[in-house]
Amino acid sequence: MKSYHYFFYMLKIIILSLIVLIHFDVIYVNNKYYHLIETIFKTALGFFIIIFFSTHNFGIEKHDKILIILSGFILILINNYSELIKEFRVYES
Repeated sequence: MKSYHYFFYMLKIIILSLIVLIHFDVIYVNNKYYHLIETIFKTALGFFIIIFFSTHNFGIEKHDKILIILSGFILILINNYSELIKEFRVYES
């Protein structure tokens, strides 16, 4: 089993646990932990796309590879980090 398989298993466990906790009303959709897990998932998946497609050659053309890697950057950049930081600062007080 390769290292990225473990990475995806960890992400699956996090997402499944989040779905179960939301289903049983332990965590609400607008909860700070929901936003934290969503941000971690998007960031981790973006880094994975960047690293995986920049180190492996699947016989795809160069411009397609650049487009795939840019999609990983976009996935990282669409996270609202400032709102997440504000949300955790409000709850600390």
